[in-house]
Amino acid sequence: MLGVLVGLAATAFIKGLHRAEMIFERIRNPYIRHATGMLGVGILIYGLSQGFGHYFVEGVGYATVQDVLLGGLATAPLLGLLFVCKLTATSLSLGSGSSGGIFSPSLFMGATLGGAFGALAAATFPTLNLSVPAFAIIGMAAMVGGGTGAAMTAVTMIFEMTRDYDIVMPMIIAVAVKHWYPPHPFAREYLYDQASEPAPLYSEGAACKHVPCQSGPGCDGSGYSSPADECELRRLSARVKPQQ
Repeated sequence: MLGVLVGLAATAFIKGLHRAEMIFERIRNPYIRHATGMLGVGILIYGLSQGFGHYFVEGVGYATVQDVLLGGLATAPLLGLLFVCKLTATSLSLGSGSSGGIFSPSLFMGATLGGAFGALAAATFPTLNLSVPAFAIIGMAAMVGGGTGAAMTAVTMIFEMTRDYDIVMPMIIAVAVKHWYPPHPFAREYLYDQASEPAPLYSEGAACKHVPCQSGPGCDGSGYSSPADECELRRLSARVKPQQ
């Protein structure tokens, strides 16, 4: 069940990040675009600070992940809220043009979502003595594997971080279930997938995003041009069909 839940969560992360990029690209001025996105992140962080006395989702969030893994943060509603807030903050910041990665946010979201699931399971079946940190670790592996498509890499990395042999098989099962579900082709996109549409975060399309220009070669009249001629050449060569 956790693998299915994380599969849906990873799909929501990928779709949400792509959608945020599409929305922010409507703002032509890159400074206004980025300021708007970070204003949303700032409001989100301020709300968490006022409501819970901690920012939680600022930066990479390793302190929160560590708190979940040590059992200090095991409240299901709060963990679920932190998952949603981190997904929103990451989509806003990266979608508006911030420089950053998706590995640490994936760890954060996997830990909070897995921890929330484990807390609910522990409250539902108190006689089973379920471990919330164990569910958080499984969620981390499944979220990283689901977002990047690197299933065995995710399992290996999380094992190296925890050195817990007892958690390896549940991690493999959860990651495998995530890759099986959701079964629809539109949900099988990864953040590092070169062939997915719309273009993923680290694909060639993202590397060739337009940058501001005033005049000169490459300017198309809209005030934007490609940052490198090589990117434009690759675009043009891909559009030209070979002569038969």
